[in-house]
Amino acid sequence: MKPLNRYFDAIARPAFERHGHAWAGLLRNWRQIAPQLATFCVPEKLTVPRGARGRAPGGTLHLRVMPARALELQHMQTELIARINAFFGYAAVQRITFVQAPLDTPSAKPPPPRPDPALQKRLQERAGQVSDPALRESLTRLAEAVSARETAAKP
Repeated sequence: MKPLNRYFDAIARPAFERHGHAWAGLLRNWRQIAPQLATFCVPEKLTVPRGARGRAPGGTLHLRVMPARALELQHMQTELIARINAFFGYAAVQRITFVQAPLDTPSAKPPPPRPDPALQKRLQERAGQVSDPALRESLTRLAEAVSARETAAKP
């Protein structure tokens, strides 16, 4: 099985060509461009001058920022623009506007409940009959996951 990011450019290129070269690079490399800022701000939109395509200079970057950090980012705006433009090698971003809103973060799911020790012992005994260690481990994890799901489904 091959990772999906191998095919990202080929799949996403038609969609990103409408929005310019910089937008795709900005989304894909945001953590490298602004590593210390990436935890509390994300690019939301990049607008380029009307009629511009490809490597259009003078765009406006719209950043979604956690409200408590907006003022700090406003003071760092010039430095951030310089970092973005240095990354691309041309003046892709001329100004930044800030959208103060909470970031969309995936909700943390609680870990699945562990099976009781007696069940876990039975699983280990049954899995001990399998000679291949990788298959044995996979089967054990699968059985534990199924058991945990059944335990969680019970009222």
